[in-house]
Amino acid sequence: MRGNQRTNGELSRKEGGKIFGSGSRTPIAITFLVRNSSRKKDGIVHYCDIGDYLSREEKLNILKDNNNIDNVSWFDITPDDNNDWINKTNPVYNGFMLLGSKEKQITESVLWKNKYAIGLFTSRDSIMYSFSNADLRNNACSMINAYNDNIDYVIKNKAYEKDLKNVNWSAKLNNLFNKREKIDITSSVTEVLYRPFCKEYLYNCEELIERPGLWKNIIS
Repeated sequence: MRGNQRTNGELSRKEGGKIFGSGSRTPIAITFLVRNSSRKKDGIVHYCDIGDYLSREEKLNILKDNNNIDNVSWFDITPDDNNDWINKTNPVYNGFMLLGSKEKQITESVLWKNKYAIGLFTSRDSIMYSFSNADLRNNACSMINAYNDNIDYVIKNKAYEKDLKNVNWSAKLNNLFNKREKIDITSSVTEVLYRPFCKEYLYNCEELIERPGLWKNIIS
C-alpha cells in the first residue's frame, strides 16, 4: 500500500498517499498467511504492489473494487542468492573494489586492508561538533578557557578543585589537568561527516578528542 513518509523528494511522491491520513508516516502492507498442511514443499509468496503516485483515496478504491483476494493481480516472488525478496541487490556491486577486508590472504583489490577503526570519539560531541562555525568556536573556546582557568586556580591556591559545570571532563582531559598542561585555543575547524550525509564542523583539537582512532593515518 506504500505511503512511506520517511522518504524525501521524488521517492516520497512515488510512495503516494498515507493510508491512515495525515498523522501516519509508516508504509502499510496487508498480509494473508494461509496454512496448508498438505503441501510437501515450501509455500509460495504472492505479491502485489499498489503502484506509484497514488493518492490515499485511489489506493482504498482499488481495495474496494477488487473486493476479493482472488481478483488481485498477484505475481510470485522468490529470494535471490542474497536472500532478497523485493528490492533485490544489483549484481554489479559484486564487481566493485572492496573497501576493507579482514582476510589476510585475500587476493582481491582492497582499498584498506586490515585497517578498521571507529570514528573520532570526542567524549564531548555537543561541544566539539556544530552546524555553525561561529557557535562551535564559541562553545569550544569557552570550555578551553574554563579548563585553563582551573589550572591557574589550583596552581595559585595549591588546591585540587575542578569546575565540574563548565568543563566536560574525561579521562584524557583529567590526565592533562593532573600534569597542569594548558590547551591552546587556536585549533583549526574542519568540515566532517558527523553521520552519513550529515555535514558538520569539528573543532579539531587533539587535547579535546578523547580517542582519535586511526582515521588520521587512514585518510593521509
